[in-house]
Amino acid sequence: MKNNQTPIIFTHIPKTAGTSFRVALEGHYGFNSVCRDYGPQAPETTSFVYQYIYDEKDFFSFLHRFKKNKSKSLAGHFPVVKYARLFPSTDIVTFIRNPYERVISEYKHFVRHSGFDGTLMEFAEQGRNVNTQSRLLAQVPLNSLGFIGLTERYSESVNLYNAIYDRSIPIFNSNISPAEQIIEGGISQSDKDRIISLNENDFILYSHVLNIFEMRSKLHSQKQVYTFGQFHLAENNHIMGWAFQMQLDAPVEIEIYIDDMLVGELLANEYNITLDSLKSPRNGYVGFRFKLPSKTLSSQVSCKVKETDQLLPFIN
Repeated sequence: MKNNQTPIIFTHIPKTAGTSFRVALEGHYGFNSVCRDYGPQAPETTSFVYQYIYDEKDFFSFLHRFKKNKSKSLAGHFPVVKYARLFPSTDIVTFIRNPYERVISEYKHFVRHSGFDGTLMEFAEQGRNVNTQSRLLAQVPLNSLGFIGLTERYSESVNLYNAIYDRSIPIFNSNISPAEQIIEGGISQSDKDRIISLNENDFILYSHVLNIFEMRSKLHSQKQVYTFGQFHLAENNHIMGWAFQMQLDAPVEIEIYIDDMLVGELLANEYNITLDSLKSPRNGYVGFRFKLPSKTLSSQVSCKVKETDQLLPFIN
């Protein structure tokens, strides 16, 4: 369980129930305790964010002011990498949504609030609207983020978040598209297929996050600890990876399997510069490596947390 005094950094991906979550944070902590970064032109952006981030471009002074103000959260339409060197990755949370439904919802929002008068496909094919979720979550290992909720399972997500972070964030919905707002002429199957094709990376992301969410829910129901981590196949037939548990200093014990046969056990206690820069537990000493027998395929290899039998995801 995360310390309930830790500030929460909320990357608000458009049309993923982010407004509901941000408003819930404001209700929980108090409006002035939630700092906002919605861009230099947005009236929602907090004044000292504008001053230090957009005017002076001084992230260190921003962090000093954030702490001095005793801010409880930072929320906004920013990529996770923007503040990833200031706050631990386990303090970063977000929500994602079925990519097709998210595009449709954002299109309706732009028509309703921004006067967009183009077609759905004109909107969907604009670069800023393609793979929006994976772009905003790029450059920081997905498996290191503190929590990723699912819009389609919003109530369940908030309950799980509250349990992990020892909070009591209320559940309510805000900024929902009117039920009567429909797209004139409907959506053809070819347009739907095109939107799905354009957002292939977001669908891969969505599938991966769904697996993470199911695993965390299962472990929570069993009162077991979730392990953040991943592994990949490196040169010279080595596997390399990292693993840690939130707020725990003990190294994670990893079992290595080839075709369901145990071939090795090790501790995730090697230095990993990426995880250190993301302020992981153990000051980045969360890595591991293992020499595989020759000609071992990645599809044959699995890495399992000894304590819980949780499988670490393989990342290409």
